[in-house]
Amino acid sequence: MVPGPDTVQRYIDTALAGRDAGTVMPFVIVDRNSGRPVGSTRFWKVDRVNRKQEIGHTWLSASMQCSGINTEAKYLLLTHAFEVMQCVRVQFTTDELN
Repeated sequence: MVPGPDTVQRYIDTALAGRDAGTVMPFVIVDRNSGRPVGSTRFWKVDRVNRKQEIGHTWLSASMQCSGINTEAKYLLLTHAFEVMQCVRVQFTTDELN
C-alpha cells in the first residue's frame, strides 16, 4: 500500500522498527535527476543465519512508474544481497492485488 499524508509516518515508523529489530532493511528510492524521493522498497524477512531474505513492500510515485527506476532499484538490491550480504536465496514478494 502506498502511504498517504495520514499514514506515511506510521509506514516509516514500522520500517524503522523492523530495521532496528534486524528483520527489515528499508530503502528510499530517489530520482537521480531531481534528487527527490519517489518511492520505497525493502529487504524483509531477513534471515542472516540461513542467508535468505525477500524483496517487497515496493511502491513508486505515479510519475516514476514504467520509467525504469524500479528495474534499477531491484538490480541494486539483488547485487547487494548476493555480493555484499552473501545471500543464497532472495525471493520477490508482491501483493495479490498488484
